[in-house]
Amino acid sequence: MSGIGHCARQMAYQHHQVEGSPLEWRSKVIFDDGDMHHDQLRKALREGLVLTKSCYGLYGEEEEVCLGVLKGHIDGMLAHETEKCDNSQHKDMLLEIKSMNERGFAELKRTKTLSFEYRAQVSAYLRASGLGHALILVKNKNTGDMFTLIYEGEDELLDNRLNVLSEVLRSEAPEDLRREYHPEKDGDLDWHCNYCPFVMMCWRHEGVIQKGSHYFTIGQKTLPFSEIVNKKCQPVTTETDPTQENKKKK
Repeated sequence: MSGIGHCARQMAYQHHQVEGSPLEWRSKVIFDDGDMHHDQLRKALREGLVLTKSCYGLYGEEEEVCLGVLKGHIDGMLAHETEKCDNSQHKDMLLEIKSMNERGFAELKRTKTLSFEYRAQVSAYLRASGLGHALILVKNKNTGDMFTLIYEGEDELLDNRLNVLSEVLRSEAPEDLRREYHPEKDGDLDWHCNYCPFVMMCWRHEGVIQKGSHYFTIGQKTLPFSEIVNKKCQPVTTETDPTQENKKKK
């Protein structure tokens, strides 16, 4: 469920059980670090709710939820305990914990806007858990600073991503699905592609070249840019082009 916002072709490679590049040690450390931050913040939140005599309690940690064929585990649920408070404005909320580096944290504080992929993910968890709002608890991994925001699920966005998933499930091969991230005009791939485990396979016909640990470019310069983007593609319905919502990262 956490991958519902991923590129359609990436989901198709996973659906067809294509083996991608293995995780590098650095990526494994980053994932392990994220798990540590999740556990740390949930522990602090549980203790804080008790100490402040909050009318909310933390429940459902890592509980499995389902949405059609999708399955996932929520970080938790903040349940309003009515015996402690009769305020009808207080509602149960999904808890979503995220840790970010300095750059991503500063950008989130400035824009107060979640990324396309994360909005799709949280919307899916909200619908699967039957909740309307999520408390997003974000930690700056560099400084320990915290930031919170309330997010309301986006039904139209999620419905469009579920349509994309339907296309993936009906596909006969990953290449039946169009790519959702395009190269720059100089041939450098979008950062989403740079971190995709299927990047070498996905762009093999365009002569992809690896120029760094997570830095790929298209070696084939003879085709017009528009033809490279649309080559061997079929349209897939999406809410918007994610490349317009995410700045290129190197």
